[in-house]
Amino acid sequence: MSTPAIDVNPATEADPVIEFDELMDRCLGNLDLMERAIEAFIGQFPNDLANVGRAIEVGSKAEIAAIAHRMKGSASNIGATAIASELKRLELAANGNKLRDAAHRYEALRGEWSRLLHAIG
Repeated sequence: MSTPAIDVNPATEADPVIEFDELMDRCLGNLDLMERAIEAFIGQFPNDLANVGRAIEVGSKAEIAAIAHRMKGSASNIGATAIASELKRLELAANGNKLRDAAHRYEALRGEWSRLLHAIG
């Protein structure tokens, strides 16, 4: 897996899909480690996203917040700042007992996930 090119216009996107320079620094310049970190994130994220969706369906605010918090850490670790930002909003909505807002944040999160997949395609 080579370092993916990002097709993002910074004038229109608030947060980059992945901060590759930041991730490379965290991986101490080890491209193999960076690739494995991204692959691990991509491998786990769909399951976590589905679990958040199920938690929203049943109205489990505590579960939404817990999963979002863990996912936020994983996203931050690979420099996926846009996803981490949405997860923070989702966690705050769940902790604030705002289930409707959490559902909206979930949809926005799905959009950011699609954007990430497109960018690293």
